[in-house]
Amino acid sequence: MIDEIFVAEESAGPMQAVSSAKTFAGRGIVGDRYFARKGTFSVFRSSTKQAGKREPGRQLTLLAAEGVEQALMMNGIKALDSLGDLRRNVVLRGVPTAELQGAVGREITLGKECQVFVHRQCKPTEYIERFTAREGLMEAAWECAGVHCEVVRSGTIRVGDTVSISSEVQPDRVDSGEAAGQAEYLIPPSKRSRRQREKLRTARSNALPHLLKVEPGGVVRALEAHQVLGLKLFKPPKRFRKGEATTERFCLMVGIFVFLLIFISGVQRLKVWFNDQPLMLRPRMPDWLANLLPGGLDL
Repeated sequence: MIDEIFVAEESAGPMQAVSSAKTFAGRGIVGDRYFARKGTFSVFRSSTKQAGKREPGRQLTLLAAEGVEQALMMNGIKALDSLGDLRRNVVLRGVPTAELQGAVGREITLGKECQVFVHRQCKPTEYIERFTAREGLMEAAWECAGVHCEVVRSGTIRVGDTVSISSEVQPDRVDSGEAAGQAEYLIPPSKRSRRQREKLRTARSNALPHLLKVEPGGVVRALEAHQVLGLKLFKPPKRFRKGEATTERFCLMVGIFVFLLIFISGVQRLKVWFNDQPLMLRPRMPDWLANLLPGGLDL
């Protein structure tokens, strides 16, 4: 059944629990940021089935509560204050996690009216891990983070509504959008090779010029949402990376120079202090240290 329903009015905005919500075919949940096409990831909209169209799976997300709760407990991760913190729209209870995660290519009926089609699995990101302040959540919830859906029949959904997953699989309808053709996308980060990690970063960064042409505002939203959490969404262009490396080297040289100035100043102060002491009361100074002092000592 439907246990909770969440919507957020804007990108990175708070998830608000509601007892019921209206869904519209081809758009999503009324009042949610993805319905308004202003979600953090709305800019990644390319359909793999229809050129120039939006990825349909961005319209509504489903999550099986028990799977996430068990995954966090088994990995020693503190329970979430609310499952809405995972930023999924509809939280289900009593629906086996494996059945929901395996529903790609199937239709799901929510309540008496709404019907959705599952296009792909949701995968938790470092963004969600930082957002929830739960270290290790991304890996722990990798196989139970919910599914991306398209609303194919409008209707009102309510907390307590029944849920039915169709037995018919329609793989030809699946439109996996950004994840299309990227097997690396489905591999947990800890198991990706260096080449696989680089391939994913490069693919997203290569899409940036196109995204800036079709929806510059969406790029800004996505960048801002990630920057607030100290994350980089895109790999900087090569010329910027060279500039960053030069800046780092310059800062290192400045740091070394400042250290040497402080060291020399300290040594000189030590020499003055030592020479100011009465000859009979001067402590014994190791020869190696005396040799470091510029100008020698009055011995």
